[in-house]
Amino acid sequence: MNIQKKISIIVIVSIVVTVIPASLLAFRYLQAGIISQELAQLVTITGNQASLATQRFNQA
Repeated sequence: MNIQKKISIIVIVSIVVTVIPASLLAFRYLQAGIISQELAQLVTITGNQASLATQRFNQA
């Protein structure tokens, strides 16, 4: 195998070894952000529904 092919393989492997962990970290960071946003929305919706149910219960 000549030097050019060896260097090409080393460069490709280096890029892959760097990109895969970075992409996993970015995915987990974005996933955590999305989950936090959805959780906040669900808490708000649940609070509103509980408030409406309490009002109906108090009127009955």
